[in-house]
Amino acid sequence: MEDKSFVFPIMCKVLCFFSTLKYLLICAFMLAIDGTVTAQDDNSVTWHYIQYHQADSLKQLLKNDLLTDNQLLTLYLGISDKYHGIELDSSIVYAEKGIALAKKLKDDNSLFRSYGTKGVACAFKGDFDSALDCYSIIAELAEKLKNQKWKVHSLSMRGFTYFQQGKYNTAMDYYLMALKMHEIMEDDKNIVADLGNLSEMNRRLGNTEIAIQYLKQAEVVGNRLTDYNLYQYRMPQVFNEYAYIYIIKGDYDEALRYAMKADSLALEGMTLNKCESKFLLARIYLHWQDYDRALQYARESYQRADILKDVSLYLKAGKVLSDILLAQGKYREAEIEALRAWQIDSTHLEASRGIAENIAKANIYPALFILFR
Repeated sequence: MEDKSFVFPIMCKVLCFFSTLKYLLICAFMLAIDGTVTAQDDNSVTWHYIQYHQADSLKQLLKNDLLTDNQLLTLYLGISDKYHGIELDSSIVYAEKGIALAKKLKDDNSLFRSYGTKGVACAFKGDFDSALDCYSIIAELAEKLKNQKWKVHSLSMRGFTYFQQGKYNTAMDYYLMALKMHEIMEDDKNIVADLGNLSEMNRRLGNTEIAIQYLKQAEVVGNRLTDYNLYQYRMPQVFNEYAYIYIIKGDYDEALRYAMKADSLALEGMTLNKCESKFLLARIYLHWQDYDRALQYARESYQRADILKDVSLYLKAGKVLSDILLAQGKYREAEIEALRAWQIDSTHLEASRGIAENIAKANIYPALFILFR
């Protein structure tokens, strides 16, 4: 008779992961920051110029000792924006340089933009206190200058940060205030964003029918957008949310239709929406046991999460990748992917619980196979 005494220690070792879970929530969500750059008084370094050059090219210009302070400020803002969603630490470094110079020049527009960029980057990194500090300063600037556009941005940014923390009810309060102001301003592009965010939060809270109502409203407003670039920018989130809803309802054909629609509409540079649609496609094809396609989309989702450096996207992509490998009986590979996700962040309630389960399954299933063969 074979010695199976190793099975129980393995199970205990794996299950001990569950006792270490901390109940914090984070979710990935991109917030566009609008702002006006004022340092355009010199044709050699203008915001138009910034749009067509990458961060490394812009950094080379910093070596020019003849740059004026206004030109330097424009470059700091541009570099910080270019790093946004790619290298968060670098984005923060250049945003802080912009803050210091904007204060020196008493340039409130650039100060607003710098604090906004830093705040969003801090929120993605999980430094929520610093993010909220940035948004408080923005709110003070908005109040000081009686700037309604800045005021509504400060509301959206606070909503975004609480959203990242998983404090959905608080986040919804801020997004509802922002939505009301955007409706008064007839700002359709941001109305779509507000409605999409409110839908996502309700979906996460289990309020599926309310989530659907927000999506229907978002679709109506989105169809009013006359600028197709804005439509491409705003609507993929809406279609991804429809895909999530149909997965919940068990209608995978409709989920596929919306996920494909979101994926084809989103431009390659729209990393968050692309990451979400690839993740959804991986889940759909996993459900249909089409493991080759599921793996392809899961790996593409993980690659985009690596670009954005957002923890929750890493965890979702890592979890579905591990799920697929488990379904294929590739237990060692499934464990490796689950452990990699666990090492990124073991505190994320929604994802880490499932990741810990996958680590357990990857160890227990082979043991049970030996036990009962």
